[in-house]
Amino acid sequence: MEVEKFFRAVVHLLLRLGVPAIRLNIRFVLCTISIFLLLTACEATKNETLKPEKELENPVVVEDKYEIPEFLIDKHEQIVQVYGWLDSSTILYSSKLDESDQLQVMSWNFQTQKKSVFYQPTDDIVDVSISPDRSYVLVHLALLANKAAIEVLNHDGTRAFSVSVPSIELAYEWNIHDQGVLFLSSFFEDWSYRTYIVNTKEQKIETIEFPQPFVKWGSKEDLLYLDWNEDEPNLKAPLIKKNLHSNQRESMMLDVIYFTRTAHTLMTIQDQSENYDKATYSFFNDKNKLITSFSVPHIKNFSNWLIPYFEMREETSQFISFVPEKATNVDQYDGKFSLRVFNWNTGKEEEILTKAENEPISCSQNGLWCLYGNQFEKIINLKTKTVKHLFEIS
Repeated sequence: MEVEKFFRAVVHLLLRLGVPAIRLNIRFVLCTISIFLLLTACEATKNETLKPEKELENPVVVEDKYEIPEFLIDKHEQIVQVYGWLDSSTILYSSKLDESDQLQVMSWNFQTQKKSVFYQPTDDIVDVSISPDRSYVLVHLALLANKAAIEVLNHDGTRAFSVSVPSIELAYEWNIHDQGVLFLSSFFEDWSYRTYIVNTKEQKIETIEFPQPFVKWGSKEDLLYLDWNEDEPNLKAPLIKKNLHSNQRESMMLDVIYFTRTAHTLMTIQDQSENYDKATYSFFNDKNKLITSFSVPHIKNFSNWLIPYFEMREETSQFISFVPEKATNVDQYDGKFSLRVFNWNTGKEEEILTKAENEPISCSQNGLWCLYGNQFEKIINLKTKTVKHLFEIS
């Protein structure tokens, strides 16, 4: 059972990173998992239980908005997983009481110290995804080994829509231009897949044919994807835009390693043809015109590039990313990372942390805080450039 949980967690990470999954064979999956074990040898597994750092006997409301909060706990509460931001001062997490198997999703406002039950699942939670504007929360539930359910909740935790699909794993992408709409990919044991459009507001799910399982929304009706050639594996691919209704395709640019998209800004990562030790991060507006770009050292291995963890905040034009100290192969890298904030409108760059670990981050809408760590067990204050443990990993 523990092996199954570990396998599912690693596969889920592979899917999130955009590994092309069409017709992947078992040998490839096992090889990729081995690579991830090398890259994340020190990373805590998801099924580790987080324990609160300390109990507050007399909690005080946080008055200074830049003050790093203390976590108000119940001594009977065991924190299982931290998911992200419900708003700029409210964190969503799951917990159990005592040794009970009953899991509940909780919300905690660190400014008011108010905690409340957000959602109580009836099945095991695989993942929780909060929509970009925080209007919806998707909960991925494991029904059976080959069947999954998603429940889309409103901001207050009430159910908006639920549906189940055959799958061993899911990947999903919120439509940043039409809230409550998702692109959903359902994967099977042979790593073939089926794609859907989920419309929460219209209470429906529609099966569609699409050439790739990993996408970003370019507009209300356009999807962006890297057009990987499954017959000729490569580290780069053309960036394509395809309209859902007309099926019209447009090539936006060539030789893209990775990309992401906010409501009004496209970010791409490409290597430099004259210097493969550098990666160029470029930012484009809605008309696909270059706003700005910058370059950082690149880390690679024999099969792909290592993309350090980052967060992109449209509200504040902040690109928050870990940056390696030097360019090298991943198996030779013995350095740490710096955490930097880059404003793609002003061009201003600021260093927040030095000698840090490259671990996942999730940042608040107001650009003041970032949850940090393999289980979001730490919090970064971007104003004071300090880090604090909210929880200890047992």
